[in-house]
Order: sequence, then structure tokens, then C-alpha cells
Amino acid sequence: MSQSDRYSTDDGKRKREIHDEKEIIAKSQKMHKSPAKSQQNEEKLDQILNLLQNLTLEVNQIRAEQREFQTELIELKAENEIIIKENANLKKRLRRNEKKLRNTNTRLEQLEREKRRNNVVITGLKIDNNKPEN
Repeated sequence: MSQSDRYSTDDGKRKREIHDEKEIIAKSQKMHKSPAKSQQNEEKLDQILNLLQNLTLEVNQIRAEQREFQTELIELKAENEIIIKENANLKKRLRRNEKKLRNTNTRLEQLEREKRRNNVVITGLKIDNNKPEN
């Protein structure tokens, strides 16, 4: 090829020959990865695996703790139910005792009123307790 074929008149740049491009592609395909990068990749994979193992252990520990908390929660719920029932029974007893107290207070007031009525003393009359009444 002549030098005039290599340059285009349109843009003033050099044209590449077709067989040159094929050679470049062929060379680039033959190149392999550098060993340093693969070693870095393996180190990164090892780090990721270690992190994954650590995370798996942590998740298993959290699950074990959750199971413990679950059983403790069930026990607390059962205790709470017992306390609620005891509280309801105590409230019933309290209402009964309050009702008895009100009844006792009203009866006491009635008895005090009767006692005052029976203890009325009229002045000016003599009371003789020794004489039988006919």
C-alpha cells in the first residue's frame, strides 16, 4: 500500500488496515489475567466467606436467643393469666366485703336510733322501777 492509501483526504487521519485490526483483536484475546489479580480475587473471596461464616454464626446465636425469649415470654404470659384470675377473685371478695360493710353500717345506725328512742326520759314524772306495772 502506498502512503496515500493510508490517509484519507476527508479528515486528514491515518486509516488502519483491516488485517492490522484482526491482529490486534487476536493478540488481545490471547492475553490472560495476571496472577496478582486472581490472588487478590481469591483473598477477597476468602474474606467474603469468612464474613459469611461470621454472619451465619451471629444469626444462629440470635435465633437461639429468640427461642429463649420465646419460652420466657410464654412463661410470663401464663403467670400474667394467673395473676389476672387472682385479681378478679380479689375484686369479687372486695365487692362482697364492701356490701357486707354497708349492710352492717345501716344495721348499726338502725340499732342506735332504736336505742335513742328507748332512752327518752320525760322530766317531771317520777319513775319507780320497783313497782310492778299492771
